[in-house]
Amino acid sequence: KGWQANPVEFDHILNRSSVSWAMGSPDIVPLFTKGIKHAHGASYDADLQDFSSGNLAKLDVWSFDHLETLLERAKQPPPGGKETAAEALRLENVPHSSSRKHSRRLATVRSQTFESTGSAARRAEGTIDPEDAWAGVAHGPELERQLRQDRVVIFLHLLGCDSNGHAFRPYSPEYLDNVQLVDEGVRRAEQLVEAFFQ
Repeated sequence: KGWQANPVEFDHILNRSSVSWAMGSPDIVPLFTKGIKHAHGASYDADLQDFSSGNLAKLDVWSFDHLETLLERAKQPPPGGKETAAEALRLENVPHSSSRKHSRRLATVRSQTFESTGSAARRAEGTIDPEDAWAGVAHGPELERQLRQDRVVIFLHLLGCDSNGHAFRPYSPEYLDNVQLVDEGVRRAEQLVEAFFQ
């Protein structure tokens, strides 16, 4: 069983939430979302966690991208609906990374992970387009209503640093770059959340 299942049920914050979204490792996210109707989960393919597959910062990029897509879905009109100018502009004014070095590194990791075309190709290589991952989740005004209610939890499981620490050792360039990438990703996530909820 290992990480795949818990021998006993346990109480946790997603269980106590009114609605929650969790994104990250397929070994962790289902532990908190399976069987909970108000908990939505999105996970990358388990093959992406392979230590021999190179730099594992892509795992963290995946989670940050899915958070951004989730918040962007709330400003999209429902199928056949119309969005207002205010909804269209809500997240557009959030600044992207001010660090050119980090931006280049993040772009490199993204291109190594996400540049295949089409959902089938992304699934075949172990990645899923963020929009595809949230396909079963509401969007537009309904998603915005859910995000704005009390007791909402958004959970990002960031496995890259841990995995790069095991694969390349702490203080390696891969590990230190991943720490910096996560710092910048958290800064960006904070900006997105602040902009969304202002």
